[in-house]
Formats: sequence, C-alpha cells, structure tokens
Amino acid sequence: MEAEGGAVNRFRTLTGVIAVTCVVTAASPQDNVRKLEKWQIDPYTKNDPKKMKKAGYVSYGPFEWGDKHNTDDILRALGNVRIRFVETAHIKLGVALPTYLVPTDPKIKKKLRDELTRLKKKIPKVNPRTRRLDPWLRLHLFAQRCEDLYAEFSRRLGVTDDSFPSKRGTFVNGRYMGEGKYLGEPSKYTVLLLRREGDHTRYLTTFVGSVQKFAKRHNFKTIGSLLFVTAEDLYNGRNRDDTAMHCHVVWNLTHNFIDGYRFYSHDLPVWFKEGMAHWFDRRVYPKFNDFDQTEGTAADMRRVWRWRPKVRQMIGTDKFTPAAEVLKWRDYGQIKFNDHMAIWSRIDYLMSLGDKKWATFMNSVKGIVDKKTGLVTGKNILDLQRKAMRKAWGLNPLTLDERWTEYVIKNYPTR
Repeated sequence: MEAEGGAVNRFRTLTGVIAVTCVVTAASPQDNVRKLEKWQIDPYTKNDPKKMKKAGYVSYGPFEWGDKHNTDDILRALGNVRIRFVETAHIKLGVALPTYLVPTDPKIKKKLRDELTRLKKKIPKVNPRTRRLDPWLRLHLFAQRCEDLYAEFSRRLGVTDDSFPSKRGTFVNGRYMGEGKYLGEPSKYTVLLLRREGDHTRYLTTFVGSVQKFAKRHNFKTIGSLLFVTAEDLYNGRNRDDTAMHCHVVWNLTHNFIDGYRFYSHDLPVWFKEGMAHWFDRRVYPKFNDFDQTEGTAADMRRVWRWRPKVRQMIGTDKFTPAAEVLKWRDYGQIKFNDHMAIWSRIDYLMSLGDKKWATFMNSVKGIVDKKTGLVTGKNILDLQRKAMRKAWGLNPLTLDERWTEYVIKNYPTR
C-alpha cells in the first residue's frame, strides 16, 4: 500500500531562559494500586520500581511536561482521555493510542517481532509473537523507538550524555555544547501521541496557544524542551497504522534533535533539516513519508514512495532545483515534491561519506559563539553552511551536485 505523507506546521519561539527541573520518584506498587485507576497500572511492570528501572524508565508520572504544566494538568484538561505517560533517560512520552492488530504483511510483522524481541529483554512479560499491541505495549514500543533514535543520533555525532553541560551557562572542556545535557537542551524532549483531532486541538489551545490541524513541533522556551504532538486522526487517519506513526515520530524527532543539538538558538537551512528527517524516516519504512509546510503554503504531498528510481530518472533533467538554489531556501513552502526526493538523496549521498564528516558539518553550524558578543549566533547561516560544507565534505554547491549525480548513477536503479 502506497501512503500519503503528512505535513507539519512550523512555528517556534527560538530562545530559552530559565531551566526548571522536576524529579518524581516512582511510588511503590502498593501505593500505585491504591492511588491510580486500573488503566494506569502497567500490566507488564505492575509499576514496580525495580522492573521500571530495568526497562530504562524513571517514572510513569506525574512529572513536569512543558512551560507551566505537568502530566496531571494534561489529563485534567483533556478530560476522559486515557494518556499513559512514561519518562525515560532522554524522553518524556505520553501515548493515548488504541489497541493495534499486527498486520499480515510479512515485512511489518517481522519488524514488530524484532522490536518486541528486543523489548522483552528489558520487560520480560512482553510476548514477541503477540497479535495485539495493547495501549501499554504501544507505550513501551514508542519509548524504545524514541530512545533508539536518540542513541543513533548521538552515536553518529560521536557524543554521549557527558559531552553536554549539566546546567546552563557552562562549557564542557572549554567548548560551548549547549545549555543542558539532552543534546544541549536543558530538559528532556517531549512526545505526545493522541488519538482524536479534538484532543490534539484542546492540548494546543490550552498549553501552546495555537490551533492547527497538523502535527506540531514547539519550543517550551522557559524550561528548554522541544515538543512534538500529533494525533491518529490527522492526515485522514494515515497514522492509525502503527508503522506510519513510527515513521511520523522519527521524522519529527529528527527535526527536534537537530534543533536541540548544542541548544536551540536558531534554525538550520530548511533543505538540510528536511532532508535529514526524510533520511532517518525512510530507513524505518519507505512507504510513509512526511513533509513540512508553512502557515500559508500547503506541502506538495504525493503517494509516490519508491524514490530511488524516481531520483535516478530525474538526473540530467530540469525536474529538480540545483543545489546552488536549494542552499538558499528559507521556507518549507519552497520545496516541491521532486525537490523533497532530491534533498533526501543528497543527504543519502553525504551520509554515505561517513558519520565523522556529518558531525563536522553539524558542529560547524550549531553552537557557534560570536567572539564579539559571547552569545550563540545563527547570523549569516546561509554563508555559514557553505563554509561548513567545505570543511566537512570539501564541497561547494556545484561539486555537491556533480558528486551526488555520480553517486545516484552508480547506486540507484532506473526502475
């Protein structure tokens, strides 16, 4: 089944101020049974602190979530919505997704079985051969998926938690690495997966101050946390498919991890962020693609998912924008469908050159301190990216397209 992508509206407040830390100690199983409703008791760990620790969990809540609200505030605001929360090492996750029946598609079945097999090592009660992903099991799967992406993103950059400062305003070995230990952000990344569009709207209206019928990425500037919130009902229900939702989460978290790396003080060029999101997303499953859009420009979304032959067929034509123009883009609305495929493929080529070079580029465009002001700057980001591209890969826009063309002809099929 070929799938249509979903668009995300981009709006953020760029700067952060005061970090607020909230640590919640998990209650004993007896306390949880007494205080919580039945649906809030995890059947896989029984909310037992020892089992939760083995799973890599800090808490099932309540805990701080965003600026001026916590998980209990969200539950009160959304009424009868059963949101199961979990805090992991780097992520705060809320999931209100229904039971999902494992499909018969052999590839999807194998994907899920592999994920569940890994999950069982941390949570022994999990059955890798189950045919039903109940709401708690879906929470556990998405917690694992988010941490998997965080780990890969960190590994490719050559960083660990110790690479970042434990508090604002400090350097690590004389180097600016952001304002906190979560890739440079002061607080953990937040992910909220809802079921109904109305719940999505109510959350945004109450806690973010905006209303839209698209998934939302947002910067909680006071605590320094980057949010991603979405709902199954958005995009004509495409994300009712578990794999589609998995891709949707990876695509948006990639954007947030790039923004949060060495602290979110400015946006990187749109082609790079969008291309990186496509690259990580399509490695999960290529049939479900997401696309960004702006307030006034709808994304160019199509049902085409076999991008390699399409890109191969475009080489030597004028069906995509040259890199010299691509690098100047400042708006997601400038990206047409063919350009989405082309920027994904350019990233595919650049990532084939090795993680160290990608890390060099990232470190050359993020966390740059202005020597005159002592402040982090994204000034002249378009010129900065050209210098970073030369430093990392020895390329300019012209040679990028030349080498990329050679890579595509050598590695992509024609049909």
